[in-house]
Amino acid sequence: MDQQLANLLVAFWTTGDPDAAKVLADRLAELDSESVAQALVEFRQLVKVAPALHEAGRLACEAALTAIRSFSRAVGPLRRDRENFRP
Repeated sequence: MDQQLANLLVAFWTTGDPDAAKVLADRLAELDSESVAQALVEFRQLVKVAPALHEAGRLACEAALTAIRSFSRAVGPLRRDRENFRP
């Protein structure tokens, strides 16, 4: 899918703006039916997986934050020897 078409699809999908729909319709009218069909299939796949990708990213960030907090708690009580930990 070309980048312009992808941007137009996203603009319409996220806003629902009638003007965005008109611009998208004009662009789709310029394409052959096979290109339109392929673009719609690719866009549908993207829309279906986007929530799962968002959730995976959120969970990864939560796990990283938990690991950092655990590491911080584990290292926090270590004795700060002046020779090894200079200011």
